[in-house]
Amino acid sequence: PEPPPPPPRPEDIGAVRRSGDVMTGGLTINRGGLNVLSGGVNCRGASVTTLEAAHVVRTPKLIADSVELRGDLTVDSTHRVLQARLVEGRRGSSRKDGALFLNARGGARVTVGNAEEARGLGVHGPVDAGRASVEGTALAVALPFSSGVEAGEVVRMSDDGKRLVRTTAAADPRALGVAVPDAGVVLGGPPGGGRLLLALAGVASCRVEAGEAPIRVGDPLVASAVPGRARAAGEASPSAVIGRALAPLAEGEGEIPVLLAGR
Repeated sequence: PEPPPPPPRPEDIGAVRRSGDVMTGGLTINRGGLNVLSGGVNCRGASVTTLEAAHVVRTPKLIADSVELRGDLTVDSTHRVLQARLVEGRRGSSRKDGALFLNARGGARVTVGNAEEARGLGVHGPVDAGRASVEGTALAVALPFSSGVEAGEVVRMSDDGKRLVRTTAAADPRALGVAVPDAGVVLGGPPGGGRLLLALAGVASCRVEAGEAPIRVGDPLVASAVPGRARAAGEASPSAVIGRALAPLAEGEGEIPVLLAGR
């Protein structure tokens, strides 16, 4: 009888050459996947064609043609979110920073932060937008205020021009607007350190009084002789009008929404 043929060499059949726990060559797994019970997986170079992570992060999924990570990447299994410390836009293969497009194909909404944390988006530079929609109802600027000024009061600049104070003269043409606790758009940086917000345009809650005449919806309002209050303009000069009433006040004092005149 003829002697049996020699066993095939690993490289002839594409098998892994093994010497102890060290393998050289390729490792192909057709079915069943790879389970690592302990010790982890360490590799100096890896090329992954398809990565199915359905059993790790269920939803939402990350779909990308190319992902390049140069920092830390965290997958939060509790909230099912993908977190990246740094995301950069690139122009082709160059190393210069380029544009970063989010949902450019479908134009879907991009949400930054959440209402519970009250965190937003910081942009160091201009913002170009076809339309900006904010939850606040007023445009305001942060300016130095005199101590004791409260939200809703009508204010003017002090005689020395250093701070905003309550108005005290009826139909004061120097009245600038209404002090507010918050606004949808804030100019001049955040309030604090002796600075409060002066509403310039939009709708603000304003303290008013109807001692001389009732306030009707749509009435123009001017500063009152009562400090920090507004009243119906009556025969006052239009130059003193700070806004128009959006709610009525028949008598006494109260607080109503006012559409500011944008002085």
